[in-house]
Amino acid sequence: INATKEGVFVTDFQKVEESRVYAGYIKELRDFGALVSIGGWRVSGLALKGQLADHFVEKTEEVFKVGQSVQALVTTVDAEKRRFKVDLRSSKGRSSVLKQEVGA
Repeated sequence: INATKEGVFVTDFQKVEESRVYAGYIKELRDFGALVSIGGWRVSGLALKGQLADHFVEKTEEVFKVGQSVQALVTTVDAEKRRFKVDLRSSKGRSSVLKQEVGA
């Protein structure tokens, strides 16, 4: 997927939308989850451990590597704090949404 061509490469936080799937990459791994960039370096959201996979994740590095490409569903946006959360699970409940958004 060419994220820029598809219009899902975000360079401004104001353009981040809830319930939308974005192409992104793992920016940083932490004990509590992963920071995911969905565009410009400063446009990054948090995926907590429970949103990394459909199974229990003990260590984030067992599931992802820094720089790895991902499809991220933005679940919440806090415009006041300029933060957002993402879900990286590929569960059946969201697979149809993912297909619609990214044309998979």
